Amino acid sequence: MPRHTTTLPLWCLVAFERRPIWRLYRAHLNCLENLPLFASVVLVATLRGVTGHALDALAVVYLLARIGQSVVHVAPGAGLRGNQRFAFFIVQIVCLLGLAALAVRPV
Repeated sequence: MPRHTTTLPLWCLVAFERRPIWRLYRAHLNCLENLPLFASVVLVATLRGVTGHALDALAVVYLLARIGQSVVHVAPGAGLRGNQRFAFFIVQIVCLLGLAALAVRPV
């Protein structure tokens, strides 16, 4: 039995990409993709009993960058703001690497 698939023309996909609900959905999925990385680093730090101002500051900066990336992703004209989203993403990666380094360092 053949499978029926529906393909949409490119113009239809581009028009759909501009809808606010679609951008909200994509921003939500992007947050869910990054959550396991942040949660695992914070879990390791918590289980090892690592504390400190640097750890707290990196976590706050990570969350602010995550919020900033989501806001830019959802804002009108989001397709033109790839560099801004990428900058927020780089900040998140640097924070995650810093958090991981603090979480696994010898206590």
